[in-house]
Amino acid sequence: MKRLVLFTASFPYPKARETSFIVPEAGEYRRHFDEVTIVPLNTEGEPVPLPSGIAVDGGLAQYFRRCRRSPRHLLRFGLGFAWPVLRETWAAVPVRALSACLREALQSRFLARVVTEWLHQPGNRLVATPALLYSYWADGIALGVAECAAAGQHAFVCRAHGYDLYEERRPGNRIPDRQRLFHAAQRVFPVSEDGARYLAGRFPEFAHKFAAARLGTLDPGLENPPSADGYCRVLSCAYATPVKRVDLAARILLALAQRHPTSRFRWEHIGDGPALAAVRRLMRRAPANLQCVFSGNLDHADVMATYARQPFDVFLNTSSSEAMGVALMEAASYGIPLAGPAVGGVPEVVTPANGILFPVDASPDQVAGFLAELLFHPEKRLACRRESRRLWEARFDGRGNARQFVSQLARLAPEAPQE
Repeated sequence: MKRLVLFTASFPYPKARETSFIVPEAGEYRRHFDEVTIVPLNTEGEPVPLPSGIAVDGGLAQYFRRCRRSPRHLLRFGLGFAWPVLRETWAAVPVRALSACLREALQSRFLARVVTEWLHQPGNRLVATPALLYSYWADGIALGVAECAAAGQHAFVCRAHGYDLYEERRPGNRIPDRQRLFHAAQRVFPVSEDGARYLAGRFPEFAHKFAAARLGTLDPGLENPPSADGYCRVLSCAYATPVKRVDLAARILLALAQRHPTSRFRWEHIGDGPALAAVRRLMRRAPANLQCVFSGNLDHADVMATYARQPFDVFLNTSSSEAMGVALMEAASYGIPLAGPAVGGVPEVVTPANGILFPVDASPDQVAGFLAELLFHPEKRLACRRESRRLWEARFDGRGNARQFVSQLARLAPEAPQE
């Protein structure tokens, strides 16, 4: 008998937006495991339907809420690890980053302690018999699960995505407790080959534990229609934070429209975020030949409907750091040509054959020039459309990737006695 316990930020609940990533996996769990339980940290909202035989345990979410709101719990946890965390952080980071790094380290250790205590509560059947404990993120949840696995008869694995993978995206270029986490894990699965190389370069003693396991998206079953009315249409989709550089996308479109005043352009951006107000102000300078549409936050189904119905000639990603770029995968599944920076896992989905891979430090004028080479050559656009879809089928078919990944998980799972 094989048991799987999956720890998530919120899945099958919607808050952490993991649904589109985990749904393909969830369809495979019962093919390889006799018992499957999902443990979300947050249970707000309406859960998505799950395949038959998969249970959801909301006990951790309840315990986390209780601990977070209780001064007694906060004091007890703080007295247990505050001084060691301060000492470790002080020794590892420059003084200017100490406050932010210390806050992250304390939050991580607090979450780990909550998870460990909850799992060890009397009567918690999840860890009563051997199981594969799988954390969807390499964060404080994973650390708590790892400590539980190390103390028992369980195997432990986790994925690593972006914020929980690349140290440069965190205060002081530091992610707390990495050594402890990797020591306890049987495998760590970054979502890109770049991520696996990154971790192996920083933690060579654990290199044998790192193995890329790409995410994927579901097949939409149809292709995005190309523009046919003389407009060149550019699409972007991101939550506007500094790392996503939506302002760079705006400057690229401004440069493109100014360089080609007799051509007509339309830029649509899907997503909100704290940096979007500045982008809106910037686009007040847009010339008459550039239309701008800010669609705001859309449900995933509405995003997919936009890809299906509205014509787009290129999907533009401008992130300064990107684990893989799920939005790029989704655009590729519809056959949309892609453009993105040569950073992180982006070169695994954007290639010269399906679009434009530009240097991460390229100027708006430079990227505008690259885009013009694609947008003003219909034959190249058509070839990129075919290649986007072909590459998606080869690398990012969510169901195929899920089958391979879950079969790997099953091989790592310990045998539990039949009840």
